[in-house]
Amino acid sequence: MCMKREFHLDVQNGVRITGVLRDCATQKHEYHDYKDGVWSPKMEILEPYEEGCTHTDDKGERTTPTRYCYCRQNLCNSSPNSNHEGYTDIMGVIMVFNLMKYINSLR
Repeated sequence: MCMKREFHLDVQNGVRITGVLRDCATQKHEYHDYKDGVWSPKMEILEPYEEGCTHTDDKGERTTPTRYCYCRQNLCNSSPNSNHEGYTDIMGVIMVFNLMKYINSLR
């Protein structure tokens, strides 16, 4: 399963910082089993999550609002596409500049 965690942090002057963490949901449970006088490693896949989004209940604690979303489709927790064509050009210019600076320092 895929997991997406969205959280917000309110800082000074009314500024809100938003964070998003995308990852695989933890489903693997590893443990050791004692059988016939021998310990052996075991592993099982659990299904602890339901598809959809939920907000965490902070039970009165002062924590940041967090929303967890779980889904099963391929790459279902991905972010929307964005256009980053200009960044590649800028990074190329910076790399060439630093390479020339390094070459000149060797002389």
